[in-house]
Amino acid sequence: MTDKNMFNATPALFFDFENPQMDPSLLEKELTETIEKINVIGLSANQIGHDVRCLALNSQDRGVVVMFNPQLKAVSKEMVVMKEGDAMVPDFFVSLKRPKHIVVEYQDTQGGTHELDLTGVAARCVLHEMDNLNGVLFLARASRLKLQRAVKSKLKKEKRKYG
Repeated sequence: MTDKNMFNATPALFFDFENPQMDPSLLEKELTETIEKINVIGLSANQIGHDVRCLALNSQDRGVVVMFNPQLKAVSKEMVVMKEGDAMVPDFFVSLKRPKHIVVEYQDTQGGTHELDLTGVAARCVLHEMDNLNGVLFLARASRLKLQRAVKSKLKKEKRKYG
């Protein structure tokens, strides 16, 4: 197993509205409640035990938006570096470069199609959660050097916190 492979898993399954794996309204409710309870910006269904392509984005201007079968329609060439973390790896942050702007197409709980034009943190969050749905943990996107820096930073914070 290579270093990068340890951060990869099996991609989530397409949500089939013709023969749904579960009630999409119940999944939407569970994602919404969980994202608000643990106070995160984004969450993918596979992070809470459902192996389907669905994610939730908690945006300031839209509230929680649940996206079934999200697909990128456009990605900007302009990139931005920001620190990212994940609820599955608490208090661990790595600086990653991602596109500044995206357009994502997705389905709602009824199977209706929508598009969202996202910039900044919202775009980054959807890309991060789509990685989760594709079986890629955010750490796989970081260089060895960035991972080492993140570990050192976490250890320093813990040392200050616990003495």
